[in-house]
Amino acid sequence: MCRKKRNLIALILLLLLPLSAGAVWFFLLRDQGDPQLNAYVQNAPPVAIVFTSRSEPVSLRAGAHLGDYSATGQAIRGSGQPQWQAREGRLRLLNPSGKVRELTWGKKLPDGGTLIDVMSPSVSPNGRTVYFAGRQAEAHGGRFRIYAVDIDGSNLRQITGLAEDSGCVNVPPLRFDAQGNKLNDEARKRLDYDDIDPTALPDGTVIFASSRLPDTGGRDRRATQIWIKEPKGTPRPLTANRANDRWPYLASDRSIIFSLWSYQPEVISLDGTGIVRHSPPRAELTAPVDRWLGATITPSGEQFSQVLKLVQPVWRPRPLMNGNIVCMTPEASLGTPFTPENETPETKRFYVMQAPHGSVTSAPSSLGVGSTLPEPADVDLRWLVGHDSQKRPLSLATPSPAPNHQIVLAGAPVIDGKVSDYGLYLAGTDHWANSPDGTPITLTPLFDDPNFIDAEPVAVYVRPIENGPIRTPVAWPADLEQEIHLSSGKTYKGPAAKIEARQLGVEVTGLFRGQTPKSGVGPIIPQFPPSSIKKIVLYASHRDRYDDPEQPVVRGSLERLLEANTRDSGQDGMFETKVPIGSPTLLMGIGADGKVVRVVSPTNATFYAYAGDHVSGARAGGYHFCTGCHTGHTFTGNDIAEKVR
Repeated sequence: MCRKKRNLIALILLLLLPLSAGAVWFFLLRDQGDPQLNAYVQNAPPVAIVFTSRSEPVSLRAGAHLGDYSATGQAIRGSGQPQWQAREGRLRLLNPSGKVRELTWGKKLPDGGTLIDVMSPSVSPNGRTVYFAGRQAEAHGGRFRIYAVDIDGSNLRQITGLAEDSGCVNVPPLRFDAQGNKLNDEARKRLDYDDIDPTALPDGTVIFASSRLPDTGGRDRRATQIWIKEPKGTPRPLTANRANDRWPYLASDRSIIFSLWSYQPEVISLDGTGIVRHSPPRAELTAPVDRWLGATITPSGEQFSQVLKLVQPVWRPRPLMNGNIVCMTPEASLGTPFTPENETPETKRFYVMQAPHGSVTSAPSSLGVGSTLPEPADVDLRWLVGHDSQKRPLSLATPSPAPNHQIVLAGAPVIDGKVSDYGLYLAGTDHWANSPDGTPITLTPLFDDPNFIDAEPVAVYVRPIENGPIRTPVAWPADLEQEIHLSSGKTYKGPAAKIEARQLGVEVTGLFRGQTPKSGVGPIIPQFPPSSIKKIVLYASHRDRYDDPEQPVVRGSLERLLEANTRDSGQDGMFETKVPIGSPTLLMGIGADGKVVRVVSPTNATFYAYAGDHVSGARAGGYHFCTGCHTGHTFTGNDIAEKVR
């Protein structure tokens, strides 16, 4: 081909590049869909909607099943107890012309396999690719892996769990195949985990939830954390939960918003000198935590902070275009949602609410036993109370932002106190009620297949999120060995990270919503007195192990790991220290008397300098930081409001 012709073709391609997004919309408008599915459309949406149709409502369940890694030997046949699995699941697209088509069902993967179940879809920022969790009947023991498909249904491919993917970090529990033979360590590492809930950066980097760190947190429930996989990299963890992190979502500032199950048995001992595991009827200064919070972390893992700290469980948090966070939550009568007596909350009614980013109505780990957090005056919870065209109340779930200040969500009529099957609805984000018992409004129905649970809708639109590499701060080379003196008297030698905190006693980060009580006497959660924290003590909450030849499960212990002195930095206190890699950590602030620092609010509530709402992790050679020392925890001030290009 001559140079002139090549240059002409290149120029044409360059001119067509800005039209590629338009080509996507052209396809969506011209697609005629499946005639059988088109019959279930009730109204055409303003933009295309990707959603799942599944045989059971397990997409609405947040936590893992009880008993997956039980020491009693439950569910050790095959690949372990199924998590979030439905008999059948399909990924579908409802276009703005009111037509519906299958994106995955019956379609071949490059290796010839087919998907029998899907869940938790998301759409790439450019609106062209759908990422989702899928599973094959035979491959991977039927466990979930991350897949992707183009918005037109082409190019179905697998993202995680490929041949070069080593799977679990450590050896998972002992498993047996169908013939009763023990699965070897490598087979279990490659088989025994689930990857779910993907969201993607513009360059194709995928963030997802996974159980690749085989652990139950001593609670017999499969732990999941937030993980990241860059296009040419291997998966690595961003968070360190010993319970469940779920439903990550890429915000406009490139932070990752997700649901964090704060399920921590670690409490402050009665004498205030350390952290212990909760052991009734022994008296302790604080109570164990069992609460779902909204959190955020940077893709580099450098900074963790809170989004919503509410009394209500915060499930599937998503930023709206008004700057608020929308989420789903179970009915109040459920109480703690994941007890053996209440294992399947998806059979009960769900609610959808929105709240301003940074709202606080809860301080679970640091609030003293016997203290009550007063109701704040400045946290504006709004509830979507909906009914269908027959005036039947709706159970509402899986909300997601859509253009023009709307949301798409799943809704199911409540008939004679029982929740029926879910279909798709559209609602605005204003005129919501002040309580879940407010006056209902009629929601716009979009689609309802009577044979499936239709849920997890995601609107397809272009999101103006900055492209570019993940800038990961480095303290030193990852393979550089560090020497750390531990509280036990031993010396650790190996990979380590640097952690740092500043402004320990400055009232900067503590000025968040929820600080003013309705009585007007505040703040609800005061700062700790300047220079009161003399030392930071770090504890390791070691993960369960499954590599002992005699014991099926070796429960992770709690270890007083190391201490770091604080010093005056001109900002009223800071500390920095090296920390070993490998175990989740918690920390507490110690005063001059050798006991945990405490503060009493004007409302006579007692708080302790204890960061126990979650455990933290660190990467080898990494630099991690936080700001302040307060019970409400850090809130980012960035603009995370959903935007549309």
